[in-house]
Amino acid sequence: MAWKTSRAPACVSSIANPAQAHVFCWSVFLRKAHINSAHINGYTHSEFTHAAVAAYVASGMADVGMGVETPSRRFNLDFVPLASERYFLLCDKDSLHSERLRLALDILASAEFRAAVDELPGYSGQQCGVVQTLQEAFPQLKR
Repeated sequence: MAWKTSRAPACVSSIANPAQAHVFCWSVFLRKAHINSAHINGYTHSEFTHAAVAAYVASGMADVGMGVETPSRRFNLDFVPLASERYFLLCDKDSLHSERLRLALDILASAEFRAAVDELPGYSGQQCGVVQTLQEAFPQLKR
């Protein structure tokens, strides 16, 4: 979430699709804070990219925006982490033995790639290239 004190009484998000995780995050955070989204000017306004959200906040057109850290830093905004996400490359188990996927996994697991990811604000390369089943990645899920 990008935060910056300004005069604009609005918020903006990078929500282009109501099914995106940001919609869910916004609703959970507001519900926990007992805030009705109908009372937030600009709540339904959305931008297509996180950089656009940061630009919107940096320009003073919004007080806050739901986004990621890298664009927030580029626009010299304060950033308050609210949640973390993991990204997955999904494939069929039989594909793990293909040469092309093995090459991609080798790159993802390389120290050089992980170091490059670690340099990005808000990201960690620690698990890059680690192969897991869905059950291993999400042990709380029941079959």
